[in-house]
Amino acid sequence: MRIYIVEADESVRATLKQLLEDTDHEVEWYKSGRNFVRKSRKVPPGCIVADKNLPDLQASHAHCELLQECMERHEVILLSGPCDVCDAVAAMRAGVLDFFELPYRRAELLDAITRAQLRLEERVAEKREDAKNLQLFGKLTKRELSVLRASKDGESSKIAAYKLGLSPRTVEMYRSRILQKLKVPSFSAALVKAQAARLLHS
Repeated sequence: MRIYIVEADESVRATLKQLLEDTDHEVEWYKSGRNFVRKSRKVPPGCIVADKNLPDLQASHAHCELLQECMERHEVILLSGPCDVCDAVAAMRAGVLDFFELPYRRAELLDAITRAQLRLEERVAEKREDAKNLQLFGKLTKRELSVLRASKDGESSKIAAYKLGLSPRTVEMYRSRILQKLKVPSFSAALVKAQAARLLHS
């Protein structure tokens, strides 16, 4: 996994280097928060370990800018000097994986980095599943998709048929085709897949 250290303080950088030198992770170092933010969409996904109060970003908004630019592709761990509990709570609510007040505990930071790696692996798996589902849903006709959407709240074939101006028997035929194409055992399972793929909007 790539780890991006965004930290201007040389003493903190030194302890982080010592902490990570025996791991298998690829580590990149940045002193400038703005420099990393500019590059964050071009570098491979990874774990960002960043100073909450980076000098070249507004101190109270440093982690917000990092989150806005990086959260879609990276996991973020924030380090901070003495701070209020509210700061940590706000950061976690914003989507930070973990928040450590200096001096951090070695085992806890390594544990957070491991969790970041697992979450990144889950993201990759989810993207693969999404791509697979989109490929499957691409096999459905417009009418089959309309049957799915007409049934999105668990409506019966009769109600879906009424919505679409079709006979219940015709709707059942479309449902059967949907099960075959999506390779699922039940229509409820098809609805779950469609919901996950965000296809149940009219």
